[in-house]
Amino acid sequence: MASLLLNSISKISQWGGEVTNVDKHSCKRVVPMKVLVLGLSRTAIRQALRDIGYRDVYHASVIYGENPADVDMWIEAFEGKFDGTRKRFGRNEWDQLLGNCMAVTDVPCVPHFDEDLMEAYPEAKVILSVRDSAEQWWKSVSTTLVPFSEWHEHRGRLGDKLWRFFMPHLRFDEYHQQLLKRGSIQDVRKRGKQQYTNHNARIKKLCAEQGRPCLEFNVKDGYAPLCEYLEEPVPIDPGTGKPAQFPRRNDSIAFQKTDRSLRVFMRLLVAINVACFVAGTTGLIVGFEYVRRKGFFGLPVRQI
Repeated sequence: MASLLLNSISKISQWGGEVTNVDKHSCKRVVPMKVLVLGLSRTAIRQALRDIGYRDVYHASVIYGENPADVDMWIEAFEGKFDGTRKRFGRNEWDQLLGNCMAVTDVPCVPHFDEDLMEAYPEAKVILSVRDSAEQWWKSVSTTLVPFSEWHEHRGRLGDKLWRFFMPHLRFDEYHQQLLKRGSIQDVRKRGKQQYTNHNARIKKLCAEQGRPCLEFNVKDGYAPLCEYLEEPVPIDPGTGKPAQFPRRNDSIAFQKTDRSLRVFMRLLVAINVACFVAGTTGLIVGFEYVRRKGFFGLPVRQI
């Protein structure tokens, strides 16, 4: 059942390819970690790095649509760093989880584990992906990630409790709650732009303290500065034989479309469970009444 749900979510979300569901606990690093993209969500450059030749690039879409089993190790990473209930991840654990990737970007790598990854991979180049301004970044986030996260935030209301009761249990929900424990959506709405500014300043300070180069990169700058920093050639468009255009993927409209599809799908699952619950409860009541009327098992027959 869980596998069916995960495959369905993957197809609906369009955030990943075929579900592999590999348990990474026994995995090892098979490619070098070369790049840490430490800008906040909605600044990610995953496809561009893939086009340059980095295989693979870790992104939130891996959890939702490519290898959902990763959610278990991410929960362990959160518990180890923030709750103190597990061993904190070091190079060995990160190599298990990210061992097939040459680069990382997006949540949950950033902002929750950016310092951990910088410590684990001192040889990797750092990129701080940015938008033109905090206002532009917030415009994108407030119409995509904030509504998506609000839908998963449980505030103790009766409706939330009923929803969780009838919702098929997935580890995704535990993962989302780990994310939300590190900062409520209400807080993000109040201080989102300042959080963006503070995060960028923090990454720059960390790189300066470590004497580590850091490319501040805006997608509007295209491939040239990115490839120069990474010492890689600009990708060639196979159709034209000319330098490729910088890719634009998962924009706000595409994200919102996927979000709506996921909500419809999850509501359908809840509706099915509610229907099964009502049917089962009704069946029990009718069955008990039938037994009572027949006087089975020593129960008295009701006189009418």
